[in-house]
Amino acid sequence: MSLSSKWIWPYLYRSGAHRVLESLYGGVGTLLEFHRVREPQNDGAQLRGTKNLEITPAFLDSLVQHFLQKGYDVISLDDVYERLSEARSERFVAFTFDDGYKDQGQLAYPIFKKYSLPLTIYIATGFPDRNIVLWWYLFEDILLNHSEIEFQDQTYSAKTLEEKNSVFTILNQKMLGLNKEQWNGLLTTLCNKYRCDPFKYVTESAMNWEELRALSQDPLVTIGCHTVTHPILNRMDASTARHEIDQSRKILEHRLGRKIEHFAYPFGGRTVVSDREFGIVKELGFKTAVTTRSGNIFRNHARHKECLPRMNLSGPRATLEMAEKIVSGARRDALFPFQRVITA
Repeated sequence: MSLSSKWIWPYLYRSGAHRVLESLYGGVGTLLEFHRVREPQNDGAQLRGTKNLEITPAFLDSLVQHFLQKGYDVISLDDVYERLSEARSERFVAFTFDDGYKDQGQLAYPIFKKYSLPLTIYIATGFPDRNIVLWWYLFEDILLNHSEIEFQDQTYSAKTLEEKNSVFTILNQKMLGLNKEQWNGLLTTLCNKYRCDPFKYVTESAMNWEELRALSQDPLVTIGCHTVTHPILNRMDASTARHEIDQSRKILEHRLGRKIEHFAYPFGGRTVVSDREFGIVKELGFKTAVTTRSGNIFRNHARHKECLPRMNLSGPRATLEMAEKIVSGARRDALFPFQRVITA
């Protein structure tokens, strides 16, 4: 049984004994992963799958205060790079946000500005270009407004909210197994059948270039790239994957007039990126690149800056207790299978 199981964690947390785990699994720091920052939504108008991408501004503010009170250094990705290169041991956290949603600028940034602390936003350039289909919101829209959905010649019942949540999970998992051409065909069919505007979701929720340019002027904000079309990179040939990564950097540098040195893999789990993609990023000369694989940062990550792990703290995980679990290394998926330095 994992040390972070439900029955033992409350005791460790209340007694402070979880601090003992930090010497083994806490590492030198933690990269935190976020997407949306939104005020609480009406549950009837939202599915679990999209709600799990969110935190509230109030929680984000309390989280920043929590780490400051605990004595952690809140640092930028450039500082993470330098600390790993210098093998420094001070404990740190770095806040990273993926994709480029409006609320990252409107609700997250003011919190960091208030405390004069850095944050990183990884931009998929199709977000400000308004030409990415955010299929997770498309699926949610269709499921909330219909009692069934047809997908890949199969019909799924979606009469109850529980069915809608279950089907949402199934469809998202199926999408992760498809390539870009298959995506395009399926999404076109869905939008035609259910009369959806495919670009409605990115237009409503993503920053435009003017907003992004203004945000990038603040030295507190690090802009990283996140590909052009937010694809599953290992479903592409190497040349196309390399183009997605390199072109997103070139677009951002041209549009923002600043050097882009950090990268985040779309989706970023073990089934969608691996050694080939890590090699491409390393060849392209990025200072750091981050996955969505759960783990803290150790000194040994100095040799693996192209595949740094991050810890997600959104949705039901968005509690200060979970934050303590994460930084101490007591969270189950950080321990299992007792691997400290998470890379590939």
